[in-house]
Amino acid sequence: MEGGPLTTPEFKAFTANVVPYLNITTHLEGRAHEDLLNAVGGRGFPTLKYMDGDGNVLGEPSGRSVEAFQTTLDAIEAIFKLEKRIDAGEEGLEVDLFLAKLDMGAYKFEAAKLKADSFEKLTEAQQKKIAAKLIDLEVEHLMSSLTSEEDVPAVAVRFKEMLGEGKMPSEEMAGMFWNILMFQAEKEKDVEIMEQGIAALRKVYADVEQAQTQLDELEKEVQGWKTEKVDS
Repeated sequence: MEGGPLTTPEFKAFTANVVPYLNITTHLEGRAHEDLLNAVGGRGFPTLKYMDGDGNVLGEPSGRSVEAFQTTLDAIEAIFKLEKRIDAGEEGLEVDLFLAKLDMGAYKFEAAKLKADSFEKLTEAQQKKIAAKLIDLEVEHLMSSLTSEEDVPAVAVRFKEMLGEGKMPSEEMAGMFWNILMFQAEKEKDVEIMEQGIAALRKVYADVEQAQTQLDELEKEVQGWKTEKVDS
């Protein structure tokens, strides 16, 4: 990031509307805000978040460009405006606010599911959008529950159930989804899941030559399983 958008004149101009704050994780005991990365749901370095003056997470940039930073800031301001209209007594905006916050990543899976279930009337478009978001949130929730390799089988079982239910995550989450399924499928020599996963990951990593090479090797391995079954 240091050699990218944060060094540009455009970013300097953008900071006129925000207060930049840098937190460095050091693992030094007693250091203030040392656990901030975990507290805001960070999954790696660098993690970028928008927070209010009280430290509440408002959202995460949709990309790593100044344009994406501004787009996300505009979306946060749109949420503030919706909240003000609702506070002023305007009706019929609760679903719009919920969807805007979903887009901003303001909900964890359980809270989002409870909120979605509370709405009595939703348009077909709203239902589809909420359903897609809930799938991604569930995948994210299950991935965050992994603390060791021993947790993988249970998560893989749920992912397989989701697959059977036609609950496919977005491309952004598909890599994690299929990697867990295939990790377990390789242990069980589950040909069907492996072939589905290889096909899906070829699309996700279409432009990554190394990934395609690894998938080629997996494909050969699966073909070997098939041969073993025929011979037996």
